[in-house]
Amino acid sequence: VPVQYRKILDRNNKRTRIRTSLNSGLNRFHKSTQNTKLYITVSGKEKYNHINARCSMLYLKLYRKDESGRITRVNKILLRQNIILNMLRIFSNGQIMLQVIVQKVSARRKRNTADLPDPILGYDKANCEGKSECYYITAELPNEEKDFVVGDGRIGLSYNNDIPKQANYGEPSAALQISTPVRATNEGSNGSVVGIAVGLTVLFIVLIVLSLLAVIYFRSRRPKTVEIDPETGEKKGRKKNINSELLPLTRKGHGKRKSGQVEDGIPDPNHPPVPTAGFAKYVGKLHKSDDRGFMIQYNTLETSQTYTSEVAASPENKEKNRYANIVAYDVSRVHMKQIDDDDNSSYINASLVDGYNSANAYIATQGPLPSTFNDFWRMVWEKNCSSIVMLTNLQERHKLKCHKYWPEESETYGQITVTATRREQYADYVIRTFLLKISETEEEREIKQFHFTVWPDHGVPEYPTAILAFQRRVRAYSTRDSGPLAVHCSAGVGRSGTFIVIDCMLARIQSEQTIDIYNYVRYLRTRRMFMVQTEEQYVFCHDALLESILCGNTQMAAHNLRIEMNKLRQRDATTKLTGFESEFKILNKVSPSLPKESFVVASYPENVSKNRNQDILASDHGRVILGGDDDKEEGPYINAVYLDGYKQQNAFILTEAPLKDTIKVFWQMLYEKHSACVLLLTNLTEEEGDFPQFWPDEGSEEYETFSVELVSDASKGDTGSEDQFQQEKLSEDIVERKFKLTKEEDKSLAVKMFQHLSWTETSVPTDISEIISLIQRIEKWQQHSGNGPITIVCNDGQGRSGTFAALCSVLERVKTEQVVDVFQTVKALRIQRPGLVKDVDQYQFIHFGVQDYLDSFADYANFK
Repeated sequence: VPVQYRKILDRNNKRTRIRTSLNSGLNRFHKSTQNTKLYITVSGKEKYNHINARCSMLYLKLYRKDESGRITRVNKILLRQNIILNMLRIFSNGQIMLQVIVQKVSARRKRNTADLPDPILGYDKANCEGKSECYYITAELPNEEKDFVVGDGRIGLSYNNDIPKQANYGEPSAALQISTPVRATNEGSNGSVVGIAVGLTVLFIVLIVLSLLAVIYFRSRRPKTVEIDPETGEKKGRKKNINSELLPLTRKGHGKRKSGQVEDGIPDPNHPPVPTAGFAKYVGKLHKSDDRGFMIQYNTLETSQTYTSEVAASPENKEKNRYANIVAYDVSRVHMKQIDDDDNSSYINASLVDGYNSANAYIATQGPLPSTFNDFWRMVWEKNCSSIVMLTNLQERHKLKCHKYWPEESETYGQITVTATRREQYADYVIRTFLLKISETEEEREIKQFHFTVWPDHGVPEYPTAILAFQRRVRAYSTRDSGPLAVHCSAGVGRSGTFIVIDCMLARIQSEQTIDIYNYVRYLRTRRMFMVQTEEQYVFCHDALLESILCGNTQMAAHNLRIEMNKLRQRDATTKLTGFESEFKILNKVSPSLPKESFVVASYPENVSKNRNQDILASDHGRVILGGDDDKEEGPYINAVYLDGYKQQNAFILTEAPLKDTIKVFWQMLYEKHSACVLLLTNLTEEEGDFPQFWPDEGSEEYETFSVELVSDASKGDTGSEDQFQQEKLSEDIVERKFKLTKEEDKSLAVKMFQHLSWTETSVPTDISEIISLIQRIEKWQQHSGNGPITIVCNDGQGRSGTFAALCSVLERVKTEQVVDVFQTVKALRIQRPGLVKDVDQYQFIHFGVQDYLDSFADYANFK
């Protein structure tokens, strides 16, 4: 019986765990030709200290045990991934078992991939002691869903599952040993067996012929396929509804459908829509066993080319495709108007896709090529696209992903002149506004390009917070009743498909509180090949929608903030929590928590003493990295992390109050990162412990290679009359100092330090207007000093520092969009500094800070 296999996952295993399950749930095979699947999952948790990864192999051996126990025709597959085996049921009874076989090899010898010896015994009987190479069975598993850890020392099913510590065994890599099961036979019975086999073969052929005849008959009686309008992609004479008319998939081997042969279909009954109330439980179940549920689901989705792409394959159009294997289907491609009766001028590698209750809501397309710039802008004009969503950078990992198809000023593409009128830079995306003018009619039209810039070079974003914020910004401008969204990445299938799924399902959630990712991806792949290109992207869609459901809508219009805050102050009769307390509780639940592996450098023995609190460390991905004496070497560690502002990446540096041994490193950080503004939110005397003053009271002080000179100190009445930013009288709680920071003979850096004296660890400022004034003074100094990162210091670099940074980011958004969303702002910042904004008082304080800022304007429309 032939056995097929395919690779599913790629994991770096440290401890081998095997999980087996037959999807039929049978312990015995019966006479049948029905397919069944054996799932074998190999995943890693911890590492055995006594295991050397070079020196051993693990085999899994599937067999049907006959009376003699003999196995024949063994086929071996070396594997390092989880797999699914598709098998035909065997024409006889017999229990299916799984043997786990360990190979002991010499440390100097390469792994052997020859067939296993026959027979193989348990460890006690195999007599492996003193042998350089030896095989033994460590376990025999029944056909049932079960976790099994190699080498855990347990004894079961007559075998000892142990790897002796003194032996030279390596960490088992996964290999699968598959044997073709055979029936036990007695002498003299061969004739009857052959007769049965021949009879079954003839019967099988007859059944196939009858099945084919039945298919032909029923297809002849079925109504004709629905005709597709080549201009719009819609079914003629029928309203398009994604809920009831999801297109079916052609299974592998059924061949491609011709243009126009789109069959009516229904969602897969095995994957019904999931209510939002049960979505968290549903996603949690799919995440179990190393995302096994996602793996199984994703691998049932169609991967082959479903429909024909004859127009895309024509010699004249091949050069219009960025990738030869990712083109537009004839049935769903965007048809543009012909130019000079040229049939090929109607083609662009772009596909029409329906949204939720909306025909042709999206155009999924590739990143334009220089040869298709004119076509792209013509498509945007002809199809009246509401916006362009770009999900790739022009270059990633030194590879060209997309050509720059827009002008910095003005350029003409065919009959369309595109003029750049505005560019808005944000931390995670850029919004460009263009004015399009067509030469034939002089008609003008404005269009925006939303360019998401922080999708990682490989994989998906670590957290969906940024892409959800981006989607909300897109939809704030491009309503669903406007023209289609033109969505592109590089090929127009992976990231583009992911964004479209998230956007469409968010509309569905809002309307009917259900989610149907699986069937929508099935549908997408009938409109454009390979949509949602990887399992990782498929998982990301679920995680993004789950985050959206859990967090809810916390965005408020600025002019409604006072009304909404009054609601948040109210205490719920059931939970006994105020709205602020309830939101903060949810915030703590959904905020990411980083594993210990994220703080490797901070945990180095030489760096432990540089952290005030071992629970508040600088993560490897977000920490501020300093230069060493040699430009090729990394410099000293400091417990400081970057935070993004609303518009600027790395707008803030959050750090703890310097220790005696880290003062020099603190000033080095300011110098190297051109941080000319320091905000100190502690008076250094409020707590016990080592809180040394890290600046000179007068004159200058040397910190190894750095010199810090006090230029002015407003706390002493020295305002420095030459300084235009020292003319205003400061409050009793705010001190302002100016320093000259110099590194040996290099250029100096002017540094302003603003210190708030009354903001303590256990309370928030009572005079909120004073904080708003402080922010305004910092903004003025930033404009003067070059707008480098603002370094915010408190006792731990988390609570007060994070609260101030969050308030600044929220206010920046208020000025730009006139909306307030404290919840999402804090959640996004916690990705870079977990635990930031430590209690509900600080969370509530941010809201009051925004309201105080708004109160300073008689008309909320005059924020900017």
